[in-house]
Amino acid sequence: MKLPTVETPVYTTNLISNNQEITYRPFLVKEEKILLTVLQEKDNKLSLNNFLRILDNCILTENIDVKKMAFFDALYVFINIRSKSIGSTFDINVIDSKEKKKFNHTVNLSEIEIIKKDKIQTNFKINDKMGVVFNYPSISDVYGLNSENLNEDKTISLIASCIKEIYDEKEVYDCENYTKEELLEFIENLTPDMLLKISNFFNNVPKIVYKKQIKSPFGDHKIDIEIEDFIDFLT
Repeated sequence: MKLPTVETPVYTTNLISNNQEITYRPFLVKEEKILLTVLQEKDNKLSLNNFLRILDNCILTENIDVKKMAFFDALYVFINIRSKSIGSTFDINVIDSKEKKKFNHTVNLSEIEIIKKDKIQTNFKINDKMGVVFNYPSISDVYGLNSENLNEDKTISLIASCIKEIYDEKEVYDCENYTKEELLEFIENLTPDMLLKISNFFNNVPKIVYKKQIKSPFGDHKIDIEIEDFIDFLT
């Protein structure tokens, strides 16, 4: 006789990038085991690949490629999954710089902020004849998993990874048809002013932020806490 199947609850949330509704389930024991592996790993690339495995397992909506998800979408969905699985709080150490002492603070994920502009520019003109169109950076882009050259400039590499199209007066060039090396060469041949123009895209990408001002346990002064990189805390 076959053992009964445990019914897992299903939840929904909306992606930040395009408001698409997706369904997901909480962690199961197998995801908990992956999380334990993440905690034990010192290899950043392996840890993030395990992070993506958990997302892929828990997202139930079809045709979602977690490797291509915008990094803020991936992080936001993971926060939702974690909150439904093992709780919406985690503890961090905070340094009171005035008193030069550490203390514990509990972060509640329900207090995160999503900072997003109503309209995000993805098309940037380099000059009167040429421009580029960007994709949102993925987890792999942001954390350098697409780069095999340790000496590669991370900013230039991130820009190259996120360019979707390059266009001029005659043609649109789909960057999926070109190598990373070719895109890096294209960027390195821009003037500093041109590079600054297209870099503005990254200043306007949505962010997930935890901000809180709290009273120091060692006095009456206030301490500002701000977190943007949640991955180390959530895994």
